[in-house]
Amino acid sequence: MTAPAHAALPPTGAGSPSPAGRPAAILPLATPAPPNVVIHRYSCCVSETATLPDGMSLTFHKYPVAGTTLTVAGVGEDADDDTFDPNFFDEGYSLAAQTAYSVWEGAAFLLEFLQRGLGSDASVEGARIAGEIRRLIGVGEHIDASRPPKLVELGSGTGAAGLGLALLGADALLTDVASVVPSIRDNVQRNQSAAAREPGLSSWRAADALPVGKQGHAAAQTLNWMLPLDRQCAPVDPRSARVLLATETTWLRELVDPFVATSAALLASPLSPEPELDTPLSPVPVSVATPHDLIQYLFDRPTRKFMLWVYKERGTAASQTFTTFPLVKGVFEGCGCRVHTVHREASREDPNQFVRVNLVVFGASPFDADHNDVTQVGPEVAA
Repeated sequence: MTAPAHAALPPTGAGSPSPAGRPAAILPLATPAPPNVVIHRYSCCVSETATLPDGMSLTFHKYPVAGTTLTVAGVGEDADDDTFDPNFFDEGYSLAAQTAYSVWEGAAFLLEFLQRGLGSDASVEGARIAGEIRRLIGVGEHIDASRPPKLVELGSGTGAAGLGLALLGADALLTDVASVVPSIRDNVQRNQSAAAREPGLSSWRAADALPVGKQGHAAAQTLNWMLPLDRQCAPVDPRSARVLLATETTWLRELVDPFVATSAALLASPLSPEPELDTPLSPVPVSVATPHDLIQYLFDRPTRKFMLWVYKERGTAASQTFTTFPLVKGVFEGCGCRVHTVHREASREDPNQFVRVNLVVFGASPFDADHNDVTQVGPEVAA
């Protein structure tokens, strides 16, 4: 559920992007050759595209993460809108779910952003906030091998963002609708690390959890926002994670209400069996006045849940299809959550729009999501 990071979306009001889905069983784990290599605007991404004998188009997106290469496969990203989607009649599937087979800009941005200042120039715009977020989650240079952070990604799509966090040291549970989960598992397998911990030692205790990177694990499980959360807590319970992750999951108006309701239910549920150091219902105090203060506040309260949510504006107030940030923020607030923008910068695919990095917590807060201290930088010049 995350638009391709290498292609512009249709203008506001046009039909939604619809790369055709394919059964995951026919996705080869090895890159077909010879590929067509394209370096996209995100300098961290190289994509190799190939067409199989049956005409199916595959795109393998490759990102440098934590000293290794993250590879995820997209399907039919350049297909015509009238291409038949064999998953169309699957239970829980929708036209919106077709976009799960692409890597959207928000995920590509997050993969690069979270590594700013990590073994590189700490003066890069956003590097301080990125470092504080890594510390808050417990990844990168802040890994605690004895207690890897449990993270749930909502609307994982290809799983690029969640797998990137796993490569940085998280134990990630990647979730989406049932028809998308097999392709997520394929992408987890593509990034399995033989040098990591033994399979099965993930804090998720999931049978299909595989070691990713030096410390992390990744597993996949169905989580459909249209269904009650308490019916989707097996084989592992997503409510047991402190950290939620989502990138570009609310670009369509029809997705906002179910996504926010699911997010709020996860954020409001207590962590157990650990004792509560801070009730999720308590407000963030007035003294939390900047993004740095907020991150420190959450760091000092290890049982306070939060969501790292990346959003790119794709609509206008007049749009009946695409969303705006104020609209989604308002729905979050209506469900008892507060959205804090800790960083934003101009989109590299659409410089007239912003990509926002947000922290979402359950419970009222006086912190201003558009505080003047929020970092704002312009687009980088493409190489």
